[in-house]
Amino acid sequence: MTANQHHRPGRKDKKNYPRCPRPADGDGWRPRAWPLALLLSLTLLLALAAGRAQAEDERAIRVGGGGASITTSFMPIASNFRNSTGILIIFLPSNPFRGLVSLDAGGLDIATGLLPLDNLREEAKREGKDIDFGQIKQFVLAKSSIVVFTDPANPVKALSRTQLQGIFSGRITNWKEVGGEDQELVVVWGKNTPGINFLFTQAIMDGQPVLHNREDAYSYTDIRFKVHNIPGAIGIDAVGFKDQSVQAPAVPNIECTIYAFVKGEPNPTVQQLLDYLLHKKSTGKP
Repeated sequence: MTANQHHRPGRKDKKNYPRCPRPADGDGWRPRAWPLALLLSLTLLLALAAGRAQAEDERAIRVGGGGASITTSFMPIASNFRNSTGILIIFLPSNPFRGLVSLDAGGLDIATGLLPLDNLREEAKREGKDIDFGQIKQFVLAKSSIVVFTDPANPVKALSRTQLQGIFSGRITNWKEVGGEDQELVVVWGKNTPGINFLFTQAIMDGQPVLHNREDAYSYTDIRFKVHNIPGAIGIDAVGFKDQSVQAPAVPNIECTIYAFVKGEPNPTVQQLLDYLLHKKSTGKP
């Protein structure tokens, strides 16, 4: 070993270094228990936070499924319902069938949509989904309607059933054919709006398919946005999405029903929301 190398004492050359004497009892010495106390305090705080979060979760209701049903029946009452009950409604929109699948899997407390349980059962068969329909309960929440959207500047203020068939089948391609200006018709069609699509084709189209050369939209709000921004556009939507950016010409009445679904017996929190909605349905007041 050279002189420049550091010598690390081994067991054989270990020195008996003097130790600091432990103060006698009464001299103020205490064992260092503060790390353990801190750990216990943090554990208690985390447990309290977890309990609080769980309590808050128990006072929240997860509602998912069709966007039209959520917008029409649930969103308008969410604030008043929370103010009067302290229960938060968490919205997870998708479409009626996906909502039912999530409900069956435990991901939702309430699923909602414009399609009744019989239609959703048929879709489950087509999709090969195993849903426990014996546990699914259906509630009728409200009646609503499907409307046609056009641009506010469009001079056509009414469309007959025959005219709607011609437009959405692709036989009518210019607004001048229905009393409007010489402008190409563009049909906007929702890809993720199966409820209104099914009800519209059932009520209006008499089995005729909707044209394939169309402008796809991806949500109820996207339908409205594209009708407003694409010249000559027309689309169908739920009445709850009507605003000043579009107009709704007079068309034959297309009524729809808003359904809610729960799995098994509703827990008290979910039952409270259902009672609130059904009371509104019967009285017209929250």
